[in-house]
Amino acid sequence: MGCDTGHVLHGSRHAGPSASKPTPRAFEPEEASSQAAASQAAATAGVPACTVHGLAFCPLAGMHGYMAAARSDGSLALYQTDDARPLRTWQGFSTAALLQVVWSAVRPCVLWLLDADATLHVFDLLEDEDAPVLSCPLRPAAQRRPPPLGRSDGAAARLRIALGTRPQARESEAPSMLAVTCSPAAEESCLDVHLLTERLSVPVEGEAEQLQRFLEAL
Repeated sequence: MGCDTGHVLHGSRHAGPSASKPTPRAFEPEEASSQAAASQAAATAGVPACTVHGLAFCPLAGMHGYMAAARSDGSLALYQTDDARPLRTWQGFSTAALLQVVWSAVRPCVLWLLDADATLHVFDLLEDEDAPVLSCPLRPAAQRRPPPLGRSDGAAARLRIALGTRPQARESEAPSMLAVTCSPAAEESCLDVHLLTERLSVPVEGEAEQLQRFLEAL
């Protein structure tokens, strides 16, 4: 469970006298002097500095113990579920809070992230291990400025993405699609559907093995 301190809590409803509690009890955010200063300043202003808005687990069989966490400070962290410290943290690619992370089941090296500015960021670890290979707005024009890092101003309840397969897709079309639910205002809502290119939707030979080597090297 993600919380507004930046931690991901680790528990089990089956834990009790006859079952040991899972460890670690919480997964920690990346710690750095600049982040600590920002967290202290945000706390003074009464604003949560780092809220966990999204969690996603690796879809590959035998690798479900890897987890990605999207936070309101614009960072994406990668964890192994037996270690409280992040294996890797990506920062600086978004100027708005991250609202959601989706780990692609078709392309396991691809992670999809949505931020509070309605911008989609796509990581493809086969192409670039350090930054998104794609960042694009999902709406033609922003209706207002995005909230500052550390805040989402309710955007998490208004913006969502989902990956799916287009029924009866023609051979010449990408086999997958991206659906975006957007409610910029209380009286307005919309659903956008985007067809994906083969680059992001078609499995790559040997991709699972390359992802495994990347994760084990962290």
